[in-house]
Amino acid sequence: MTCAQKHFREIRKKVDELLDLVIDEEDDGYSIDPRVDVESIVEKLGITVEVVSQQELGKYRSKHAKRGEAWVVQVSEEDSEEERRFSLAHELGHIVLFEAIE
Repeated sequence: MTCAQKHFREIRKKVDELLDLVIDEEDDGYSIDPRVDVESIVEKLGITVEVVSQQELGKYRSKHAKRGEAWVVQVSEEDSEEERRFSLAHELGHIVLFEAIE
């Protein structure tokens, strides 16, 4: 197995774990609510979210970093709720990819 194949399998495993957090089991099987609760997923994964000034973020709209063993995502206080939600999902994607290939 190549390195790329190994990374792909690890990424797929992480994506499957995330899907388990958003798929609701119903009597007729599984359905995915199109309005994914990103905040709930982040909370379940133990990721801390900080709303900070745009000045603190510099040229970025959001950032992610590891503090000790925990992940922290910073989003701009100047962004709308929708923009923060997008930024949070974006940073979550970085974290999932990083964890999969670490």
